[in-house]
Amino acid sequence: MIFQRYSSPIIFLDNLILTQQLSKFISEIGRIKFEEELQEYFLFKVWDKTYTDFKDEVMADVMNQKGNVPVKAILEDSLGILEKGGRR
Repeated sequence: MIFQRYSSPIIFLDNLILTQQLSKFISEIGRIKFEEELQEYFLFKVWDKTYTDFKDEVMADVMNQKGNVPVKAILEDSLGILEKGGRR
């Protein structure tokens, strides 16, 4: 994704790391990508509401699901994958 947006992403990433802004950049690029995909989905799939109404509905669903993420299960699965990968 970053190679599609920037002509020299390695230098760009190095500068972000040096200025301690990599985390902020990753969050922002994720937000931008989410917004782009939301707009594209709306253009091709939603006909019965405005974009603002659609986005508000999606964001409400996202906020409701944030608390339902099974963090413990995700961590256990990740550790299991790492352990299997380390035994090779």
